[in-house]
Amino acid sequence: MFTSIAQHVERFLPWIERRARRVGALLFARSDARALLNRWTITERNGGLSRTYRDPRFDQFSRCYQCGGTGLSRHSAHRGCFICRGSGRLTATELGSATLHERAS
Repeated sequence: MFTSIAQHVERFLPWIERRARRVGALLFARSDARALLNRWTITERNGGLSRTYRDPRFDQFSRCYQCGGTGLSRHSAHRGCFICRGSGRLTATELGSATLHERAS
């Protein structure tokens, strides 16, 4: 029987995908282990031949409402923001306590 090139490729493609994932696992073994140790999320890309690592703690940050994320005081360009202490960002707990502090004032 005559088989088309597409049928050969269709049978061969899963083998290639498995090999690419295996090569990616070998290439990124050390980085993946470090990411797992730090509890980062790992996203495989390009059939397993590249990775994206993300620290989920970044989801806890918000831009400081006082300085707009610049880290500088609105009153003096040479002083740091007193709410975020010059970082330009607040964690969820800092944001909550700052909001409670403003309500009490």
